[in-house]
Amino acid sequence: MIKINLNFLGLFIFFNIVSLILLLSIWNVFIEPPTKIPRVVPVLFYCLPLAIIIYKMRKNKVSTYVISAYLSLIYFILGVSNLSVNISSIYSWAIVIFSLMIFFTCLIYVRAKNLINS
Repeated sequence: MIKINLNFLGLFIFFNIVSLILLLSIWNVFIEPPTKIPRVVPVLFYCLPLAIIIYKMRKNKVSTYVISAYLSLIYFILGVSNLSVNISSIYSWAIVIFSLMIFFTCLIYVRAKNLINS
């Protein structure tokens, strides 16, 4: 059986979520700012759920990683919908890649944690 370092997986998930927050913030403030609403509104809308997940990761519960896996699928949908508008956007590809890395790493983390606990 392959030994999985749960600390490394948790840190990898953490850095992917932070990267996704930074990417969404830079994109909505500098690259494609909204025209009719203040710039901070979409940044809060997109980044607040991720910030809450980062805060909850301190307790290291399995349910937090399950929720972050489901939440990453919403960001995957966001990236794919942005790709449908502009296929050459590197930021949309980055959102898709980061969200999929978060999703699959959370799945591996939850599976490994359940195997260790049982």
